Amino acid sequence: MFLFVVVGALPLLSWVALHSPQPEPVYRGHPLNYWLHDMDQHDFFDRSSPGPNTDAVPVLSKAVEIRNNIFADTYRRLWPKTPAWIQSRWPCPVDAAKVRKIAASALGKLGDVDFRIKLLKSHPNLDVRLSAAASLCREQWDEKALQGLADVLTEKKDIPVKISIVENGYGYNGYAPYISVPALIAGLSDGNAEVRTNAAMLLITGFQEPACVATVSNVYRENPIERKADLERLSKALKSDNPAIHDAAAHWLWFIDGQRPNYKSD
Repeated sequence: MFLFVVVGALPLLSWVALHSPQPEPVYRGHPLNYWLHDMDQHDFFDRSSPGPNTDAVPVLSKAVEIRNNIFADTYRRLWPKTPAWIQSRWPCPVDAAKVRKIAASALGKLGDVDFRIKLLKSHPNLDVRLSAAASLCREQWDEKALQGLADVLTEKKDIPVKISIVENGYGYNGYAPYISVPALIAGLSDGNAEVRTNAAMLLITGFQEPACVATVSNVYRENPIERKADLERLSKALKSDNPAIHDAAAHWLWFIDGQRPNYKSD
């Protein structure tokens, strides 16, 4: 009897669970429903190869929002109990959480730097912002990417994204240090301990080249207001009980202001 109920219910449940009353976006000739299954079973970004364009954005934007309703949950519970001949004829249930994660990851890799900066700063889904942050951190020869990341790093909100930026080695290659160094100095006084510590480690280890230090020093000389503000931040960080933060502050007070460093780690 149970099998008859399951067989009878599956078509209705699968249709309700997998179809939206709203028109579905289409990508490469297939509607959202097709790509949900593809995302659940494969790496969407590898399979669809969206490359630098944004054609897949409507599908991914919808997929990021997908949630299992009561019909989808029931369909998932019934699915393992059905015979193989039924499973071969009906689509397997979609794991909404997995789809959201994959869609967010793919969405954050799409488009040019401007598009990803927009996602980083304003997309409501945290996973999308994290993916965009990681993607932009791999663009560290691009000043626009560095500035977009700096804008977020110096804000007081979005702590998980800020942690991701510093953990992904923001500015570590020393390119355009006049953008990344001030952002990391601001990070020394961030409200989150992970942001402060990681910013300190990057300031200590990532900008050792004399040319890099000279570039930053010259920029500060040309911008006395910013120089004063950052010297105040560094002087405050110098009082930190965290050796990494203290040493980073000592390091850059020496570079910017010529103050003889006194490292706690010595």
